[in-house]
Amino acid sequence: MINKSQIVFLIEQLNKIIEIMEGENESNWIRAMKIIKNHLAETVTSNEVNEIENLKAAFDIWRGIHAGNGSFADFYIWRDDFNERESQNLNFENIKKNIWEAFRKFGFEA
Repeated sequence: MINKSQIVFLIEQLNKIIEIMEGENESNWIRAMKIIKNHLAETVTSNEVNEIENLKAAFDIWRGIHAGNGSFADFYIWRDDFNERESQNLNFENIKKNIWEAFRKFGFEA
């Protein structure tokens, strides 16, 4: 059985990413984040067989958007002030790291 609180944590982290990207007027990657969120939400409400499939689908998209040049892994927050830029991007990277770690707890690897 899947730890539902960990799924809720993943959804919360994705909401943070979406909020940041909306603030940066980014629209492309937000669609992928919302699809991942939908799979995770379905995991919370589905039976045991479907919850694994939904979780795997969410992870497959998360992993897929990080592959290659021009991928989500290349997304960064631009600020003219270096210190502000560094701080904002460190926060953003920490959120992404939290998501990777949460997926690892479910047995998924990049």
